[in-house]
Amino acid sequence: MTAGTSTAESAARRSTAATENVERPIVTVDVVIDPNTFSIRPSSGHLLIATGLPSVFLLLGASFYLVGGAFKHPGLSIALAIASGCFLAMVGAYVVAYVRNTRLFSSSSMFGLRNWRRRVKIWPKDELAELRFQRVDWGGSIPRLMYLFIGRDHHLLFRLEPNFWDDDDVRRFADSMGVKVVEAPPATSKAFQKEFPEAMPPWMAHTRMRTVIWAAFFLVTLLILPVLLAIVLPRLP
Repeated sequence: MTAGTSTAESAARRSTAATENVERPIVTVDVVIDPNTFSIRPSSGHLLIATGLPSVFLLLGASFYLVGGAFKHPGLSIALAIASGCFLAMVGAYVVAYVRNTRLFSSSSMFGLRNWRRRVKIWPKDELAELRFQRVDWGGSIPRLMYLFIGRDHHLLFRLEPNFWDDDDVRRFADSMGVKVVEAPPATSKAFQKEFPEAMPPWMAHTRMRTVIWAAFFLVTLLILPVLLAIVLPRLP
């Protein structure tokens, strides 16, 4: 019984070795690269200016307090230093992720946008009807410019912030899509919300409501926070 089993195993090994030695045909696969593939990414220079300058001013303000109050309140100074470091790390991580991951791309049949979290939205190429450069007046001194990607049924697909993207890159993307860039006249926030209701909640279009929200924010920041600090700081060792 043992001899028969050994003979069978030897025959199986010889059969397997003979099968492995047989030359297998080579399969050739033709890879077709779409010649109309085009993509752009955010401008690192624009993004650095948009996020770097506010961060620098905040850190300077924190550093002045650290220098002035380090000896009086060392515990609070350490906490503020840690918070400033965490804030700077978060801003840096966001900038790196936004520049590395965000893409606006197109091909012969579709186009899409990948955000900083690598989430992708794709539309058919003929879905894009208009690429509009338009300033919207939010009640400030200078109307804010936006790059608006508008669909065939005149709904807003998405928008890009000029602070993060280069103007020439967006225009080259429009050329690759065969879509004209429309430079529209400035619009009020109410007119913009009425034309594209899906772009923002209704309360953002009202100047008075935005004023109330900003006033409440500054009230908390300038009045309530100092009062809390005045109560907490004397109790620190």
